[in-house]
Order: sequence, then C-alpha cells, then structure tokens
Amino acid sequence: MSKTMQAAFLIEPGKIELREIPIPEPGKGEIIAKVHTALTCGTDLKTYRRGHPKVTLPSPFGHEFSGTVYDVGQDVNGFKEGDNLMTVFSAPCGNCYFCKRGDEHLCAELKNSLMFGAYAEYIRIPEPIVSKNLFSKPHSLSFRQAALLEPLSCVMHGIDEASPSEDDTVLLIGAGTIGLLFTAVLKTFHPKKLIVAARGEERIAIAEKFGADIVIDAAKGDILKEVHNLTDGMGANVVIESTGSKEVWEKSIEYSSKNGKLILFGGLPEGSSVTYDAERIHYDHIRLQGVFHYRRKDVTAARELLINGGIHLEPLITDEYSLGDLKKVFRFLDDKQGIKYAILP
Repeated sequence: MSKTMQAAFLIEPGKIELREIPIPEPGKGEIIAKVHTALTCGTDLKTYRRGHPKVTLPSPFGHEFSGTVYDVGQDVNGFKEGDNLMTVFSAPCGNCYFCKRGDEHLCAELKNSLMFGAYAEYIRIPEPIVSKNLFSKPHSLSFRQAALLEPLSCVMHGIDEASPSEDDTVLLIGAGTIGLLFTAVLKTFHPKKLIVAARGEERIAIAEKFGADIVIDAAKGDILKEVHNLTDGMGANVVIESTGSKEVWEKSIEYSSKNGKLILFGGLPEGSSVTYDAERIHYDHIRLQGVFHYRRKDVTAARELLINGGIHLEPLITDEYSLGDLKKVFRFLDDKQGIKYAILP
C-alpha cells in the first residue's frame, strides 16, 4: 500500500502546487482522515488572491471536507477505521477567559487548532478537533452536504446573533455561498418577509429556490428604493451583510428600520475603516453586530439541521473536479464562474 499522497499547497497568492508527500501518521488523540469530498469556499478564494494573516505560505490548502477514518491515534475513543466523518477546521481550548464566558469563537488558542490541507487525499485532524468538533456522518447524509458543516456553523452563529422573529422583515445582502446558506436557514425561521439582494442569474435562481420571498437584482435595481417599497418605508428589521465589501458595509445601515439590527458578516481586509452616520445609529437605536466564526453549539445546530432539518443544499455546488484540476477551479472562481466546487481527491 502506498505511503505517499497527493496534496495541494498554496505557494504564494495565485500559485497552487500539487505535491507528493508522505501520508501523515496520527499522534496521540489524532485521526488521519481519507478525504472523500473537499469544498471550495470564499475564504480559500481570498487566501488564493491575497494571502491570509493566519496562514503562513507555502501552506497546505483547503479546510471544508468530509471523509472516512483512515488511521486512529492513541487515546482516541468513539471512532475506528472506516467510519464516515464530518467536521469543522478548528476547536476552542475550553479553558481561556473567552471560552469560560461562552465566547468560544474568540478563544485565545483558536489559531493553534486550525486545520488546513483538505485539498489532499488524506488529512491529519488535530486532537482538539477530534475531542470537541468531530462527528460521525450518517449514511443518509451525502458527503457533499456533510462537507458544508463548517460554513453552515458560521451561518448558525450569525442567525443566533440576528435572532430573527416571525414579525421581522429580513434583508440579506449578497448571494455567494454564505448568503445562500443564510437564505436557506432563515427560511426555516419563517420571517414575515425574506428579501435577498443578489447579482448573477445563477445566484438569483438559487436564492429563489432556497425560499427568498423577493430577490432584488442588485446589478439592475435600486436596493434602497425597493426595500422601502416592500416595507412601507420602514426598512428591514434585520439586515445581514455577507459580501465583504466596504461600500456595502457602509450602505447597509440605510436599509435598516428604526430599532433594527445590522449583522456585519462579510469580513473586510485588515486595516479597513468604515464610516456611519452616528446620529442615525443613536436616535434610531440601530445595533451593529460583527459576527466571526462559530461556537460548539453552532456546530451542533448546523449538524442537526443538515441531518434532520429537511434542507437540500446541493444546488450550491456548481460542479465537481479531481484534485488535479484544482488550479483550473480557482481560475474559475477568480473569474467569478460558479459558486462552490466539490474536489474529489
């Protein structure tokens, strides 16, 4: 049996290299997984384009995947060779100031548990993830849907912060992977009205399929005018920004109702500054909430929704390719072709 594997490395922004390296061996508490399905994501694309402050290049690449247990390290319980698994790419320490307050997404040791290298035949799952955020995948759930656990966990955190009610009009700005996941999940909360501002025929069609009540074509329509028309001039009770655009961050507050909540989900590059009308925030009682990453309860909620929530997320995956086609796939994404691709090592 071969002791080597194919693995993709991001050498520098814009440069991916496929290397043959040894299959890792598990340390204490670790698992080696055979990757069945890896998924591209917006963070990977940003890293491909400009690098990432938490990633030292060259680096193994990719972090959304599902697969099977290939090898099990000492002191691992509950998993054995051949088990199907689903996971996320980090885990909280459970002991720091933030973890003890329930703010696991801000864990002081989070960066030490990050797992990269899903664009490969095999991947090492670190002990913190094995012990806290690794789950069995039921046979009823496809590997493709199971690989969505990580981004869906982020979305569950955002929805928990937004706390939409059935009396709320919700405006979601952006219909990439995250925006479309928000659309699918928000519909299960039955808001009074779910409005999505999107660009591109494919994204508009999926937003409609996932349950948006109204989809505004952001490339053609006036979002502010249409939101006011749809809300009798009141604005949306909850506005979720998922584009990661400074211009959209600043514009988003204009769509909010009085006593509204603005969820700033799409991250901006380090050092970015935004400007808001302080009078509007103060006198209209508008709450601005940044949302980052996920907590264990969000991961658990995401898994439960994937297994029992009745949502079908396959339309997010534009196509599937082999690991050898990864460079081509990222050229597609860089040219804004497709939404999300499945990579099959």
